[in-house]
Amino acid sequence: MSRATPPAPAPSPSPLPIFTLLCHRHVEWALCCLRSLHAHLRDPFVHSLQDDGTLTDEDRARLREALGDVSILCREELDDRVAPALRDKPNCRAYRERQAFALKLIDSALLADGAFAQCDGDILFLRPAEGLDRRGLGGGEGFVFMKDNHTAYSVSYRNRHFGKGRIRLPQFVNAGFMYAGPGAYDLDFIEWFLGQDRYLSPTWVVEQTAWAALAGRRPSRYFAPDQVAFPVPSRRPDPARCVALHFAGKTRARLDDRGFLEQLERDARPYQGEVARLETVPTHFVGPVKDFCGRVYGRLSPKET
Repeated sequence: MSRATPPAPAPSPSPLPIFTLLCHRHVEWALCCLRSLHAHLRDPFVHSLQDDGTLTDEDRARLREALGDVSILCREELDDRVAPALRDKPNCRAYRERQAFALKLIDSALLADGAFAQCDGDILFLRPAEGLDRRGLGGGEGFVFMKDNHTAYSVSYRNRHFGKGRIRLPQFVNAGFMYAGPGAYDLDFIEWFLGQDRYLSPTWVVEQTAWAALAGRRPSRYFAPDQVAFPVPSRRPDPARCVALHFAGKTRARLDDRGFLEQLERDARPYQGEVARLETVPTHFVGPVKDFCGRVYGRLSPKET
């Protein structure tokens, strides 16, 4: 596997916009994780929180107290700011009306109007790091995603590989932690994608599938999976390599385990004086045979939770 260790970055023209979609139910976890983002990410950035419509006044006050100079965008403000760009995009407008994930898929790119990143509120940074902002690194990366352990898309096996519905998708894309380079985002393609009924179920993976479809059309990579990882009960992350952990799904409960978090902090302590540079590896594409075998194996193999 070709691993790219970036050189020292050239100065970026402006701080990188980072967006986080938040709901009331996840605020407690987000307070812990987003504090770590602000404490450890060395790239200059501006952080905007997208309120899905459920944040309370108390939630906003606690977030501002914890994160300082952060912008919290309410749903009404987001609607007003993106409306002009969506005037001739009926499929995007319809998706925004029924799915909060549209704020990640559509609004972030329109608000940034250039390079941007997204960091979910359940991603815990463990040590100082740089390289989320890929501008100035010379790699020509359109998108860089977190590499998931499994592939979960709304495109069927048939539509992925055969016939008129065929669409090119890299494996393992997880959009919870991602970078989009200048000019990589294509709103017209997203409008087309959201108009294809065959790609819109199950609804909970449509947003992630759309990102993967964009990645199939632009140069794309994953962040090194030993640097940006998922917590696995059967093994501890390598503190010399791991920069951040994504507590997705059922593993979010581990963010309530004080002993586990304290152990992570102890393990990472010797590396707090170093700034890790985020590395990337190539995205992985498969043909119909390997995809079929992977789907069978995924159904039969035991899952780590």
